[in-house]
Amino acid sequence: MSSSHKIMDFDAIVVGAGIEGSATAYQLAKQKHRTLLLEQFPLPHSRGSSHGQSRIIRCAYEQTFFAHMVLDAMEMWKQLEKETNTNIFKNTGLLVVEDQAPHKSYTQHLNAVKAVRKPYAVYTGSEINDKYAGAVHYEKNYKGMVELGAGLLKADKALRSFQEQFKKFGGIIHDEEGVIEVIPGDIITVTTNKGQYRTKRLVLAVGAWASKMLKPLGLNFPLQIMRVNVCYWKVKSPGVFNGFPCFIDCSAEWPIYGLPSHEYPGMVKVCMHGGHPIASPEDRDLCKNQDDIKKMSQYIQKFMPGLEAKPSIVESCMYTSTPDEIPIIGTYPNYNNLAFVCGLSGTGFKLAPALGKVMCELVTGQPLSHDISPYNPDRFYRKQDTYTDSTSNYRTPMKPAVQAKSKL
Repeated sequence: MSSSHKIMDFDAIVVGAGIEGSATAYQLAKQKHRTLLLEQFPLPHSRGSSHGQSRIIRCAYEQTFFAHMVLDAMEMWKQLEKETNTNIFKNTGLLVVEDQAPHKSYTQHLNAVKAVRKPYAVYTGSEINDKYAGAVHYEKNYKGMVELGAGLLKADKALRSFQEQFKKFGGIIHDEEGVIEVIPGDIITVTTNKGQYRTKRLVLAVGAWASKMLKPLGLNFPLQIMRVNVCYWKVKSPGVFNGFPCFIDCSAEWPIYGLPSHEYPGMVKVCMHGGHPIASPEDRDLCKNQDDIKKMSQYIQKFMPGLEAKPSIVESCMYTSTPDEIPIIGTYPNYNNLAFVCGLSGTGFKLAPALGKVMCELVTGQPLSHDISPYNPDRFYRKQDTYTDSTSNYRTPMKPAVQAKSKL
């Protein structure tokens, strides 16, 4: 870099303008920190995990701590709607079903809803079939629970709302600008393909690029990137799915979830929770495996007679998952002004307002609004280490000038 090039200073920098990064940048700017949001791709884009029109939001979870964070996030989504005059949340309800065999997951979903005192209703298999006649047909040994306050988030509108409000608070967005070097310290240096910056605080929220960003910093986490087929299935008879909620089947051989018609008129979104492992986010479109689509087709033929059994539209997305499907939140060893969030495991969008607030609190030294101990990456290194090259704990002190050389 030329010695005449001016190095710009910021109170905070966030790398990654997906939903987590945008929500974090929004919080920092709202608290009057001069904040830069860096994004490697031109905005908007569909290369990460935050694009698309819809995501489920629910308190029904296997882990109660998720339910409490969702409860907070729901209020913050409402606040964002007011600030931007944008309709982001649609109340559809969430149907959670299981067959006769008791499934731990179903019980946990129900208990989480009870724990946060959200209204719900319980149905037998026959009652579910009557309530959604023509759309679904579960066997009589099925039962279900509807979380009445759940629904869907209009994802693209949500992401755009955070970014627009961030700019109104004085934030600056640089897209088409990839990070090529990070040097931790009391003052952090960030070098990109277009310039160099200094900042008091840095948040890395880079989704599927997390390993490429964090490993050069000495942080080696068990993250698996997966290409996900997002499928839309045509409704056979118009109106049959009117009033149909989001749903999750806890007893399916493969985790199945769905959302009512939103993106494409006359189509219902039904997907598997998971995907096909890939080595790099750049490999997303090289993966042509459609085994999951075949399994979803079998499920629809058996339980959703109101849909055609072949998807009309298939889009691509990515998960970055941890072994326990719980995200990772932490700070860099010896420097709490550098924080990271990764491994959202397909569950991060709904939590984004609350997670963004937590990330802001982490790097500014404020009391945390949520207990983040369940997200601590140390949980992967309490026994014999199998994920790092030479240490048994990711917090082993490192040289202060460790540099990230991976381009983002």
